[in-house]
Amino acid sequence: MILLARLFFSFFFIALFSLGGGYNMLPLMASVLDANGWFPAADLPSLVALAESTPGPIAVNAATLVGWQTASLPGALAATAGVLAPGVLLALLAAPFLARLRQSPRFALSFNLLPVVLAALLLYTAATLALPALPAAPTTSDLLLPAAVFLLSLLLFACTSLPPVLVFLLAAGLSLLPIP
Repeated sequence: MILLARLFFSFFFIALFSLGGGYNMLPLMASVLDANGWFPAADLPSLVALAESTPGPIAVNAATLVGWQTASLPGALAATAGVLAPGVLLALLAAPFLARLRQSPRFALSFNLLPVVLAALLLYTAATLALPALPAAPTTSDLLLPAAVFLLSLLLFACTSLPPVLVFLLAAGLSLLPIP
């Protein structure tokens, strides 16, 4: 029962102090999970891959997977409830005040600046996920393919309306090419 409470409150803490969605939860999630011995921080890319391979939000999927791995079905339910509870509670508590807050210029300014901070956190998360994919002492040739795939993917996302799955398949195909 103590383990289930720890799972619930750990994911409650992660969700309460993370803004901007599931990907921005990942750095905090990695440190909390590693500190509790539930999932090594070095395996974060594996957790992301597993959570992304199932339908649904990444934060909920990651919480469910860690909870399942830690304490089977009760753990999955506790972790999932923990990651969902802060959003539900904050929505219920904030609803009566939203109309008044929307009229405040300070609230509007802080709300408009929030995406800038979230973008920085998202870039940090991307680096956290990408760095383990690189060799310990990368040479220039080790970095060419990842850099090329990154730039090509960025261009395809920015300049075309290709579905993301096609960009992922193209990147996977490029990784199969023989590189001298």
